[in-house]
Amino acid sequence: MSDVLVACSGVADVVLVIDASDSIRIERFPHVIELLAAVVEQMDVDSGRVRVAAVKFANTSSVQFQLDAFSSTQDVINAVQRVTFVGGRTNISGALWTLV
Repeated sequence: MSDVLVACSGVADVVLVIDASDSIRIERFPHVIELLAAVVEQMDVDSGRVRVAAVKFANTSSVQFQLDAFSSTQDVINAVQRVTFVGGRTNISGALWTLV
C-alpha cells in the first residue's frame, strides 16, 4: 500500500469525507478506515504543517473531529479508527454542505 502513497511535504488542511452508508456495506467499512489511516500516516501532522478533520455521512452528516482537534499523526489515526459505520442512504451532498 505505501508504495502508492506519496508523503505530503507542504502545508495543508485536509478534510476526510467518510462514507458510512449502506453503499459501502458494513463488512467493507473496516477497509475504508484502514485506507484512511494509511493515508493519514503519510501526512506531516506532527510538525503542524498538516491539519486533518473528518466528516462522516450516510442519511445525515456529522463532524467527527475538527482541524484543530489533534496535533499528532497517531492521534488522528486513532480518531479515524473510532469512526463507526452508520448504514442508510448515501447523502454526500449533506456532508459537503456540512463543510460550508
